[in-house]
Amino acid sequence: MRTLLVYASRYGSTRLIGEWIIERLGFVAEIKDVKKAPAPSAYELVIIGSGVYSEGVLPEINAYIDKYLDVLEEKQVVLYAVCMDVEGVYLKGKIWGGWAYLLPVIKKFKNPPLHAGLLHGEINPAKLSQDDYQRLLSFYNKVLRRQVDKVPYKTMLNKQEAWTFAEKILWRLKKR
Repeated sequence: MRTLLVYASRYGSTRLIGEWIIERLGFVAEIKDVKKAPAPSAYELVIIGSGVYSEGVLPEINAYIDKYLDVLEEKQVVLYAVCMDVEGVYLKGKIWGGWAYLLPVIKKFKNPPLHAGLLHGEINPAKLSQDDYQRLLSFYNKVLRRQVDKVPYKTMLNKQEAWTFAEKILWRLKKR
């Protein structure tokens, strides 16, 4: 199956997870940063992944989907977002995390994607831009009220989780 995986990642986790998904699918695939991604017209399966920042997927992913939405509607599409909070919480009158990140992307499609999901990522302070570092520090202190003076390293990257996600894709492809 001719497969394209398009990703947007600031620090590499989304690409790594995409590689794990492709590895488990067993398909030969082109893996492209969204900035260099081709039009999806030549592919049967298009997997689109993004890291989550500022409460949503990266704008480049939205721009790619908007540009090629008519073509994508005719393809088998899989969507994934990489974040630390895959479940979400209701806090201060707002839903934070979880599906709130990916739902606006899913809603762009008239035909529902073949599969969509949230996968765990990583926060590595050594890799963060100064802006991202300050945003996270503010989030820990103002939203979570943790009173921290530095962003802690935290990884929840999980190859088995990515493989399980890929197995759901395979199952859904067989059902079609």
